[in-house]
Amino acid sequence: MLTPLAGPDSGPAANLGWGAINLAAASALVAFAGRAQRRMLLPFTLGCAAFAAWALLYEKVIAPRAAASRASDVSS
Repeated sequence: MLTPLAGPDSGPAANLGWGAINLAAASALVAFAGRAQRRMLLPFTLGCAAFAAWALLYEKVIAPRAAASRASDVSS
């Protein structure tokens, strides 16, 4: 995924740091939302879960296959 802290070749530590920053910011926004905004908590949580699932799918399935495909194209 795109991590602005260390660029496209960022390692696990940079990704963890960026994820922690995003989680803290999102948690702060939810915590400071008024009681009237609490109805948005479930859609927000579901959106976070959907994005996390996409990120996991991308990192574990799509990106390795794309890298393998590029490597085989270069060696041909």
